Amino acid sequence: MTKTMCNSLWATFFRIRNNLIDSNRFQIQISLYLNALVMNIAEYLSSSHPDDLRYRLSIVYAVRILEQQSQLMTNIDITRNQPFPTWKSDKEFVRRFLMFGNSDGIYFARQIDFTCTLVPDLCRIIQSGKGLMILQQILEISESNHAPKKEPLLMALALCARYKVHDTQSRKKLPWDTTEEGEKLLPDAICRDIRPAMEKSYQGCLQKAALFAVHKVCVTPTHLFTFINYCKLVSKESGLKKDSNGWGRALRATVVK
Repeated sequence: MTKTMCNSLWATFFRIRNNLIDSNRFQIQISLYLNALVMNIAEYLSSSHPDDLRYRLSIVYAVRILEQQSQLMTNIDITRNQPFPTWKSDKEFVRRFLMFGNSDGIYFARQIDFTCTLVPDLCRIIQSGKGLMILQQILEISESNHAPKKEPLLMALALCARYKVHDTQSRKKLPWDTTEEGEKLLPDAICRDIRPAMEKSYQGCLQKAALFAVHKVCVTPTHLFTFINYCKLVSKESGLKKDSNGWGRALRATVVK
């Protein structure tokens, strides 16, 4: 082997090593950037009530659980088990839906009423553990005013807040109501059939974080009433209780607060 060939091999080896080092650095930077985005979501939602420590801690806890679930689904790579691979990513679909207002990626000057509040692809993304990504896109697009219409944002937010919600009846009407005896939760008598459910802590934290985001997305009374109407429709179609009206204690407390 000549000296020139040895030098060429060593040069190739060092070039490959440097590329691997740069790749690892890039992955670390991406990981830190994603963690920063999650922290920004928690801080952004907490700014609605900066003096309420319990409110802020609840937001941080909910966002952390959603982050862990999203990371778990990323490691598993759930999309590889789909029989027919999609040509677009979930994030791209969510952004198109929030900006265009439909699943086809076609913009209409006049907002078309949603014939079905349970958008299949959005429901699939929520069930796959990527609800935090939907919520992040809602907050980013709402803050930047990139969406020409508000209805798609409110529809997606209502799905995050009320999809497959477990309604319960309580003797406490609101969190600050107090009674002498302990709180008693009474399960609804008429419920849907048992179905495969999402992981309980993930579902609860997603709904909690979505309700925390209501004050950031619904900036006018019209937006709030539209969001409540979508919550009623989503709860009626997907809630554990048949014909649920969606008015759980969490939603009532959010509207009052």
